[in-house]
Amino acid sequence: MTSLLRFLRTALKHHHNYLHNLNPNPTPIYVIGNPSADLDSIISAIIYAYHASTNTPHIPLINLPNVPSGSELRRLRPEFTKALWLSTHHPAVPVPEEEWDERDPAAFLREHCLTVSDFRSHLASSTTTTTTTSSSSTSTKKDERCITANAVLVDWNALPNLKSGSLDGLEGVRFHVLGCIDHHVDEGVLAPDSHPRIIEKSGSCASLVILALQDKGLWNQQAKHHANHDDKDSNHEHEHKDKDKDGDTESIQTQLSTLASVPILIDTANLTSTDKTTPHDTSAIDRLAPHLRIPRSDLYATVQKTKEESLDLLTLPEMLDRDYKQWSEVGKTTKIEIGFCSMVRPVSWLVEKVGSPREFLNGVCDFSVERALDVVVVMTAFSEGGRFCRELFVVARGDVARQAVGAFVECNSEGLGLKGWEGRGCEALNGDEGVWRRVWVQEDLSKSRKQVAPLMREAVTSLK
Repeated sequence: MTSLLRFLRTALKHHHNYLHNLNPNPTPIYVIGNPSADLDSIISAIIYAYHASTNTPHIPLINLPNVPSGSELRRLRPEFTKALWLSTHHPAVPVPEEEWDERDPAAFLREHCLTVSDFRSHLASSTTTTTTTSSSSTSTKKDERCITANAVLVDWNALPNLKSGSLDGLEGVRFHVLGCIDHHVDEGVLAPDSHPRIIEKSGSCASLVILALQDKGLWNQQAKHHANHDDKDSNHEHEHKDKDKDGDTESIQTQLSTLASVPILIDTANLTSTDKTTPHDTSAIDRLAPHLRIPRSDLYATVQKTKEESLDLLTLPEMLDRDYKQWSEVGKTTKIEIGFCSMVRPVSWLVEKVGSPREFLNGVCDFSVERALDVVVVMTAFSEGGRFCRELFVVARGDVARQAVGAFVECNSEGLGLKGWEGRGCEALNGDEGVWRRVWVQEDLSKSRKQVAPLMREAVTSLK
């Protein structure tokens, strides 16, 4: 068992102990990534939690309210499974999934990961039962638990439910946010004296996490701490067949460096994207590269291939939800819900997968109705013929939403390089009847959701 995996199992134990009041002191801190639950969010949470657990247990929490750890997590986030496996197992080379150490990858995830869905189930199972007996009958009911917990946010800087302090799908837990590390627009929610409070531009949040840990001297210190802990506790881990036989500081550092490198490489296209890569990203990779288990290019190619192929077995609603973020803004005194779906396949591929342009449009509209969205934006980013491409498909429901999108197009069409999209179903995907929708090629390749979403939000709030 490697030290990184032992840390994840220990974090799960702290979580269960906290819910059952077996070890309330010190109170653990949950490290929570954003609701898209992409590689950057998940791995940033793991890396930060590992190194911040010197005195207080930190528990990485994967922000998926409807996906339990196990087979569903593996199916919907196979690139994370691949990254975690490559970082912690020998041989550190791509292997067929059926040869994964003759173990069930789903069981591997259940042993080491905690999702919001898991948290909700654990909380429900830890509720107390009250039995009331009268002269005529006996009734039993469960006492619903509401608990409070501390949290650090990574890859975002504000909870969706500010008043309740809860996560979507976990209304029974009120989180007190201590701080954040993020590379998105500052929502202005966290106090200036929050700790940590790092909100800076970078290609990957993991880069900021690595550099913050390095600045605090935690990186090597925690590797040594966990290595010593492994030596003391290895006798209690015989039931796990994947025990790391060389659990020294160097080996642990290799695991951590490999895992931490993955989101940076994926988000910056192996540091080749001049629009996304910042000095924070190159500095972080310079720090990590000497300790990688496999060559940097091979690590990037393996995980990127897994990510690109991940959509093949998903339904359209699952694809729309897979890398999804949502915001609420007010325009003309009307609350507008905006949803952004990011994809690694082109619109033409999505149309072919679901059967027809009309079915694709209907699927996006059904998704918007289910989420009570007024504006849905599908952003695609993919490579075709060795060339990187972007597309933008927007659906607006309701008059105010249409006005907002109109303002967005008027102000940003030239800046984003929005050009007419020509493909199968061009007519069906552009129109005003029923719902307003448009599809474009986005020629400014430097603008991802991180830049486009604020523009759409500003278009809503600009309405008078």
